[in-house]
Amino acid sequence: FVEERTPNWLTSLRDFFRNTPEAAVGE
Repeated sequence: FVEERTPNWLTSLRDFFRNTPEAAVGE
C-alpha cells in the first residue's frame, strides 16, 4: 500500500459511499 495512492482510494471510497449509502450506515 503506497501512501501516495491515498487520495485515489479515498476518492474511490467516498464515491462508493455516495453510490451506496447503506454501506456508510453499516447495513
